Amino acid sequence: MWFVWDGESFLIFSQPNAAKVDHINANPSVCLHLDPDEWGENIVIVGGEARIAPDHPPADRTASYVEKYAWGFERLEVSVSEYASDYSTPILIAFKHLRTYY
Repeated sequence: MWFVWDGESFLIFSQPNAAKVDHINANPSVCLHLDPDEWGENIVIVGGEARIAPDHPPADRTASYVEKYAWGFERLEVSVSEYASDYSTPILIAFKHLRTYY
């Protein structure tokens, strides 16, 4: 899952019909499980409150997202605007707590 962190919340973009959108609408409590190393060790689990953010600019107009994932758009062989069209649902996850496992 691709995301950007602004110091207070995570921003992800989803396909509008993805199950996660329905799940967030039903229960906004979420956890993100992040692998901070290439071996899948040193797990970081971030808990937070998610919300669908329809007023947020799309992926192709979110500079931090475009900059961070330029390599990914190239690898997927899609333009940023094609990606933004497919992943058109912005989701903001407000940070609440953190767990780590080393």
